[in-house]
Amino acid sequence: MDSGSTVPLYRHTQVGYTVLVVLVLIAAVVAYRFATGDGGADRGRVGFAIILAVLAGCALAFASLTIQVNERSLSWAFGPGLFRQRLELAEISDLRVVQNQFWYGFGIRRFRGGWLYNVSGGTAVEIGTARGRRVRLGTDEPDQLIDAIRSAVRARGHADVPIR
Repeated sequence: MDSGSTVPLYRHTQVGYTVLVVLVLIAAVVAYRFATGDGGADRGRVGFAIILAVLAGCALAFASLTIQVNERSLSWAFGPGLFRQRLELAEISDLRVVQNQFWYGFGIRRFRGGWLYNVSGGTAVEIGTARGRRVRLGTDEPDQLIDAIRSAVRARGHADVPIR
């Protein structure tokens, strides 16, 4: 993950087991449908292979979220780093622990006021920037993430980041 530094002060990967279970269930339904279909016509096999490839790609891309804090930035990436973002610590104006509504779902989502990056559960850290941007990072370690961000900001000599 490109995080602007080689020394992470905090790094945590959360696995989205719900995402994986849902994708496996969809794959099982698709497999059952094609297995009990018209006896394995070539077109059916190709369709089955395409659907399974798409499901495997989704599982690879969105089944985990890694969040990292280093001396200069906060970064996050899904899966092996296909969808990654970075935010300079100097841009962070406030932090807070929030509970996402269940309908916000998983993956990358727009929510009222910003963007959500989530693979599991409803807990997230909402980060505000001086420009008014809001980002929510789903995490099962909200207190540790906030502590790491605040420690990194203080180590850079910036004013402490308030928790709302």
